[in-house]
Amino acid sequence: MKQKRRTSYRFKLSLVFGICILFVTAVLTLTMIAQSYQYMESNLKSHLELLTEQSLLSVERETSAISLQFINQLSVKRIPNLMFEMMEGESISLMRTREITEALSMVITASSGYDSVYIRGLNGLSFANPFAEDAFIKTASELLETHGEKTYGTPVWVRTENGELYLIRDVYHQDPFRFVGKAVARLRNSSVVRLGDDKLSRQSTLFFFLHDQLVIVSGVNDTLAEKTAIEVKEGKEAQRRAFMIAEKRLGNWEAVGLLPNRVMAEMSRNVLSAGLMIGVFGMVLGIVVIFVATHSMTRQISNLVKTTDDAAAGHMSARVSVTSNDEIGYLADRFNAMMESNQELMERVVQEERKKDKAEYDALEYKYRSLQSQINPHFIYNAMEVVNAMAKLAGQKEIGEVVTHISSFFRQNTHNMEKRFITVRREFNSLGEYAYIFRQIYGNALETPFTCQPEVEDALIPTMILQPLLENALVHGVRADHAVVAIGAQKYEENLQITVKDNGTGMSEKLLSEIMENLDGENGEGKKPASGVGIRNVRNRLMLIYHNNAGFEIVSAPGKGTTVSISIPLVYAEQDLVRYTYA
Repeated sequence: MKQKRRTSYRFKLSLVFGICILFVTAVLTLTMIAQSYQYMESNLKSHLELLTEQSLLSVERETSAISLQFINQLSVKRIPNLMFEMMEGESISLMRTREITEALSMVITASSGYDSVYIRGLNGLSFANPFAEDAFIKTASELLETHGEKTYGTPVWVRTENGELYLIRDVYHQDPFRFVGKAVARLRNSSVVRLGDDKLSRQSTLFFFLHDQLVIVSGVNDTLAEKTAIEVKEGKEAQRRAFMIAEKRLGNWEAVGLLPNRVMAEMSRNVLSAGLMIGVFGMVLGIVVIFVATHSMTRQISNLVKTTDDAAAGHMSARVSVTSNDEIGYLADRFNAMMESNQELMERVVQEERKKDKAEYDALEYKYRSLQSQINPHFIYNAMEVVNAMAKLAGQKEIGEVVTHISSFFRQNTHNMEKRFITVRREFNSLGEYAYIFRQIYGNALETPFTCQPEVEDALIPTMILQPLLENALVHGVRADHAVVAIGAQKYEENLQITVKDNGTGMSEKLLSEIMENLDGENGEGKKPASGVGIRNVRNRLMLIYHNNAGFEIVSAPGKGTTVSISIPLVYAEQDLVRYTYA
């Protein structure tokens, strides 16, 4: 027959480990990528929200400051007064023109948010600061054609097609208070909105609306971004997929921040690449670890298998060298311990067999003594009857009663010896006769109350198991003044509990400890102990019959008497005893 090819344990172990590492690495990598994507998306969204909000606050604050600065500078340089005088005069001189132009040049400073100024009076005359560009003058003039009406001090912000921002304000003469014309200023590119220097800020675009009109654009702008911002402002959904969007409102100002989704896609690709690199590195490292770990592990397993085969072949001296501190090392150590304990186990088996033989011998001896006690019983009964008759003829009624109880006690014992188990009621009847005879010795100084619950009267107990306990209590537990030896039987959970309690002098803790140590048999010198023989025999019989299902306890203290308690299974038929006794 062709031998089936076996797959090596190392190969199977490596395959299982490899699959596990592949699965775990894939799960961890995908989880890391997913969590990183969520984190980046949340972080970018938060950054855009914060950037939009802070920029909107800056725009609102800067535009208000620039507008206030512009009108204050006009007043400080007496522009309204010059425009009022120009409006009242029929003509304007070259000197007045130069004065206005110089005043306008002084309105523009290094700290002002605008770089060019243009004014127009009610008489249609207009002026600009020196070195003003023609394109600026033209644009300002066109703006005043569209926004030349009086706004009562409200600033007007206009964004031109080329992206420049213009401020238009009314010009008033204070004394008398009178509207004298309009002023236009072109704002510097970086004076209103200053985005951060980080990469995300540089890639973002902010659109600022005033009274629903697009006024300021900051950042990277293109047609698609501006169209998207206007659509977002109008509540439309078109083109939203191309950008990450944030909306903020502050008074009449509203800001729309846009961040292209390609930024997120680029970062995702970077995270994916990093995750794959980490995954590949983890797999390679895992394969190396598997190779090293399986080599050491399978080598120890091979040694263990070889040693086991040697032990099975009869080489009991075979041992495994323990080279690790893991489960395999523990298994090897336990294998060695098992081999070392074989001889000890065999010796224990021999000792157990000897104990069993001794228990069987004691049982045979007990039966032999029982047979001896039955030799010619009728002779003993007839003799007791003769004594009873003679006592009655002599008028000794009490002697007759004692003889009658003695005869009854022997008859019950002879009958009980024929059985292995008897009922509690029958055992208590025999003990009652024994106690009666014993009371004749001590008279009224001895009480032997018996208590038995009705539900345990028919329960089975080993024959003559209680008489040694009662005899021990009567011998050692009787006091001179008034002695009480009580016997009770009751049901406790699923067991039968029997107690023999006396009110004698009790035992010291040391004596009780010695008796309990001697219950197992012989003392350390190989001789039987001087005391506790009856108690030891009772306990040994219980252990022999019921094994671990029997309980035996002695409680005693000086001056408080002694209580002996036994606990055995509660059964009413001998067939039920099979579960607890030897067959």
